[in-house]
Amino acid sequence: MTTLNGMMELSRRALSANQLALAVIGHNTANVNSPGFSRQRVQLSPSFPLQLMEGTLGTGVNVVGIQQIHDNLLDRSLRQGYSDFSQWEAIDGSLQSLENIFGDTSSSTTLGDMLTEFWNSWQDLADDPENLTARSALRQNAQSLCSEFNRLHNQFAGQIQSHDQEIVVRVNEVNSLSSSIANLNAQIAQIESSGGQANDLRDQRNNLLNDLSSLVNVQVTDQANGQINVYVGGQVLVQGDLSLQIATRERSIPGGVVHDLIWEDGGSSVMLSQGQIAGLIEMRDDQIPELSASLDELANSLVQQVNSAHVTGYGLNGSSGNNFFDLDTTGAGNLSLSGEVLASLEVIAASASGAPGDNSIALSIAGLQNQLVMENGTATIGSYYANLVSEVGVVRQNASFRHTQEQAALQQLETQRESVSGVSLDEEMTNLIQYQQAYEAAARLVTTVSQMMDTVVNMV
Repeated sequence: MTTLNGMMELSRRALSANQLALAVIGHNTANVNSPGFSRQRVQLSPSFPLQLMEGTLGTGVNVVGIQQIHDNLLDRSLRQGYSDFSQWEAIDGSLQSLENIFGDTSSSTTLGDMLTEFWNSWQDLADDPENLTARSALRQNAQSLCSEFNRLHNQFAGQIQSHDQEIVVRVNEVNSLSSSIANLNAQIAQIESSGGQANDLRDQRNNLLNDLSSLVNVQVTDQANGQINVYVGGQVLVQGDLSLQIATRERSIPGGVVHDLIWEDGGSSVMLSQGQIAGLIEMRDDQIPELSASLDELANSLVQQVNSAHVTGYGLNGSSGNNFFDLDTTGAGNLSLSGEVLASLEVIAASASGAPGDNSIALSIAGLQNQLVMENGTATIGSYYANLVSEVGVVRQNASFRHTQEQAALQQLETQRESVSGVSLDEEMTNLIQYQQAYEAAARLVTTVSQMMDTVVNMV
């Protein structure tokens, strides 16, 4: 390197190294707004020195590689954050829909209001047992009450089916993401096996992993060849350049079918604990069915209590043994008035004896409003429903709190990632000046060596 040619080679490598560094800075700057982009740095190191009599002489600079600035531990925390946030977002959104169902603005009154009107109608009938107008109002209010029970049941059933359809759509997204990750695995391994660095492809893969983590809980292990393996619930989803598929299997439920998640290869169940799909499954299989079952219990108790009193009474036409509600009622979904009551107002029993003015049956049924007939004799029909609505509100409040917490935690993690891997334009501009000056110095050295060569040539 003490020769002019050696000095020219040293200068050339310096020009090349600083030119590459400037190109990397340009790449960083161009991707300042690209989601998930990790800034890059050229890794430089002194080239192998020469041992001279006078001492050790450096021979310039070598480019070791282009480093991607990121934190693997932070990446894992981010994936966990996406799973937690998406799960509670799904639960909170579903519970909000349930709250809206109970307070549907298309209805002038809620089920609780209709129950009160129903009991008041029996009291009005007790005040004037032979009044056909009071009987008509009672039947109309009872029909409205049945319709509201039916509506709530159908809304809950619709929510279950809506969640199920959403789950099927998200499963298809999982399969698409896993295939894309496997394809990127293959490309990364091919590039890096030949000594290259697939930094941008790794960023793309990390973005896909974040999207996948939003849907399901994943575990990721790195391989020596640059590929990754992805696991869901302890089972392999992506292994190298191969991806397994998640399929669905129909399961019958009252009033329809839903889809359970299974591994296409083998048919075993997919175990999910976090992510959007896990949240949807929890609402579809647990929360909404439990709510619907409580509504059915309320409807069946109402039928049993009212019918037990009504069947012992007498109508205006002297008939007895008639049920007020249809005996075939199995829950809120098919609650309706009996055919006898629908056919004639006169079969509505207000009297226990059939004597004119006897209102004891109407009073007895009106008094059911205050009877502790629910929850093993600890709640009235009205308070049971109020507690049901209140419980949904409390659960929603807790879910909203968790959703807000997870959102804040995720934002903090994203801020940390940005501070580590994000592009800072101020920093890039500083580096730009540094490498530009280094490049100009190397170019000046080339000019100086060239002039020295010309001097030597002219001396010959």
